Amino acid sequence: VKHLLINNTTLSYDNNNYEQQCKGIDYAHVMVSKLKLYAEDMVFQGDSLTAKLKQINAFEQSGFELKRLTADLKMNASIMEFNNLIIETPKSSINNYFSMSYNSLGDFSDFLNKIVLRGRFDKSVVDVKDINYFAKALDPIQHNIVTLSGQVRGTISNIKARNIILDAGKNSRFTGDIDLIGLPNINETFISASFDKVRTDIDDINRIYPGIKFPKEPYRLGLCRISGNFDGFYNDFVANAKIVSQIGIIQTDINIKFDDGIETAAYSGKVSAIDFDLGKLIEEPLLGRTSLNAEVKGTGLSLQTVESKIDGVVQSIEANGYAYSDITVQGLFTKSTFVGEAIAKDENCQVDFNGAIDFSNTIPIFNFKSKVYHANLAKLNFVKDSIILKSEMNLNFSGYKIDDIVGTLDIKNTQITKKEKLYTIDNISLESIVFDDEGTKKITLESDVLNAEARGRISFKDIGTTFKYFFNNYFKTTALELDKNKARDYAQDFNFYV
Repeated sequence: VKHLLINNTTLSYDNNNYEQQCKGIDYAHVMVSKLKLYAEDMVFQGDSLTAKLKQINAFEQSGFELKRLTADLKMNASIMEFNNLIIETPKSSINNYFSMSYNSLGDFSDFLNKIVLRGRFDKSVVDVKDINYFAKALDPIQHNIVTLSGQVRGTISNIKARNIILDAGKNSRFTGDIDLIGLPNINETFISASFDKVRTDIDDINRIYPGIKFPKEPYRLGLCRISGNFDGFYNDFVANAKIVSQIGIIQTDINIKFDDGIETAAYSGKVSAIDFDLGKLIEEPLLGRTSLNAEVKGTGLSLQTVESKIDGVVQSIEANGYAYSDITVQGLFTKSTFVGEAIAKDENCQVDFNGAIDFSNTIPIFNFKSKVYHANLAKLNFVKDSIILKSEMNLNFSGYKIDDIVGTLDIKNTQITKKEKLYTIDNISLESIVFDDEGTKKITLESDVLNAEARGRISFKDIGTTFKYFFNNYFKTTALELDKNKARDYAQDFNFYV
């Protein structure tokens, strides 16, 4: 047949053994209207047909619209093959090659499981809504339009994609291989993905899949580049990945499960951080970049929901402007609170720690025991003078700065080395209590050197020349003079027993 034209035709197929479906294309009840087909060079040979399809457009009752299809067609009892393919819908433009293989035309009544699809695509633009007419389970993401290159093979229910380059959202790109077993039910679909390069950020993930609610912390990662493997279901998977974010690098070998949202996800596995800005992630100004290896097991991925056991080694962590190194950590991190043990073997800080640090409120709370074998306080940015400390401490207080401290500090077996001179204090006990909303304090100091009590709105900067002179004289430093121009009007009472 040299030329064939079919214009404004309606075709229907009904298999009354199946109930009609109201969503998507019902393969047992198909109705195509406004069909136009123009073909050239049609050749029938046995059960085979070849033709040059110059134009096909049609409208299916589900709402799917085919604006244009051109291809070199080959069709027989087992395959429908389209070479030099161009498919256009209102928002899709697909090219290159596509075929459907089957044992008989009756297999189309079980399209998802019996029709084997093969495709090669080169920068094809795909409206996910068009796919949803066939797959029927992509409602949460059907608003997306993606660009696709690569090869696919298999049935809808068991499909493999190779050498895929997929662009979606504003910034996201997936490069790699992916197998999907279980479509169209996304909740029961097993995913096995090997990705060379993935580029995305949390804002884009929300654009692509608005149903996922992320806590605020992951947004601070910025644009991420990811490589590795993903195996499992969308809500229960193992991720072996390297994530290069704008605040550092994370490597994972971890199982993550979430049934009630990401914030309450359960996880277990190994996590590494390389030059990762922990302070920016949790908005804690005292902390900076860290590098660590840890095993974690817990639930929750936000500071408000996290409850995680941690066992790891911190190669480096910045705190208070100093980079500590060689720290082992074991404990429980819960809602911005750490309870556990840590051993630091840094050259300027050799310390054993056992207790809790709570950053969940505006003012942090510290409750721990610590043995300080060696601490260079100047190097650690606690003081300006060169002071080496050795001590045993039992601390229970709140506050960032010395003037804010409320609680108790019990210190014993203290050795202070300053300018090559050694000073020892057997016991120091300091208690600070706030009486009212105006900040009126009672501070009690007991030691083998000095007993003292102070009441009032106390600032250690302005505590008076007598108190300063005593400590400066004891440690043989230059007495500090009180600047009268900067003196504050504090009501203060002091009692000293030397």
